[in-house]
Amino acid sequence: MEGLNICVENNNSTPEVYPPEPEGVIAEQPVDMRKVKDEKELDSGIDILQTENVTKLSKNQMRKQRRHMAILAIRKEKRKDEKLKRKENKGILNKTDLLYGDTNKLSKKEIKEKIKKKLIQAQNISSVKICVDLQYGNIMSDKEKTRLALQLGRIYGSNRASENPAHLYFINLSENSDIFKKACEKCEGFDHYIVERSHQSAIELFPQGNIVYLSPDSPNVLKEVNKSNVYIIGGLVDETVNKHQSLTYATNVSIKTARLPIKEFLEKSNNDSHTFSTVLSVNQVFDILLSFLQCKDWKQALQKHVPQRKGFVF
Repeated sequence: MEGLNICVENNNSTPEVYPPEPEGVIAEQPVDMRKVKDEKELDSGIDILQTENVTKLSKNQMRKQRRHMAILAIRKEKRKDEKLKRKENKGILNKTDLLYGDTNKLSKKEIKEKIKKKLIQAQNISSVKICVDLQYGNIMSDKEKTRLALQLGRIYGSNRASENPAHLYFINLSENSDIFKKACEKCEGFDHYIVERSHQSAIELFPQGNIVYLSPDSPNVLKEVNKSNVYIIGGLVDETVNKHQSLTYATNVSIKTARLPIKEFLEKSNNDSHTFSTVLSVNQVFDILLSFLQCKDWKQALQKHVPQRKGFVF
């Protein structure tokens, strides 16, 4: 009979009739597990199916095949979750992980647009204003300027990754300055960062009574961070030998000063191998302020961002 495949057994039993296989359709070939050497090959099971010589499968084989492919998909998703957990435990979650978790649901363009929108909103609403004062380039070495440029990149990265970013300013920054040139060289896209960038000083940009200049040498302790004030971080690096620079400047222009409450919330270590210091990098100070805005807990914010090498108990 034309159009049907007829299978006749030797005992002259009634022939079984099967519909013909559709033209151009080849049944899937199961993965030969003996050829799979590692998990990367498990993920490439589909490629193996496409490249091996294919044969027709029974319904039972096809059912096993589908089950096998489902297991591969589950394993792949499980490894992705485990990788995310390892990154979280090590504190190296990237910015898109922090903001959106499963980024496979969003395109790169959509993620960039969400981050851009959030940073622009921070500039237009009553977010806390945090400035990095970059007037100290003339007293820093070339190496120190390079380190500062890299720290500016980390600050911007932290702000992008925050659920509630600060209104970030880079002030006293001229496009002709060494720091700007080094930042453009070391930080990709620096000149397009979504920050308020100005060559003017703090007292030219903000009401003098609202400015709080942060300095480790200040006699005043910072107790709160509120939206009515503008917080200035001096753009100096750890290696700078010129002490009291930021405190001296703020005092000369009659700006309020404050220091982070490190001594009040962290206990000094008795381990002689540690060198006790309350001087932090620019990006560490920024991260502490940003964390405090989220958790409202100085101890938690400080423990998260003050390095153990500074000599405190954690």
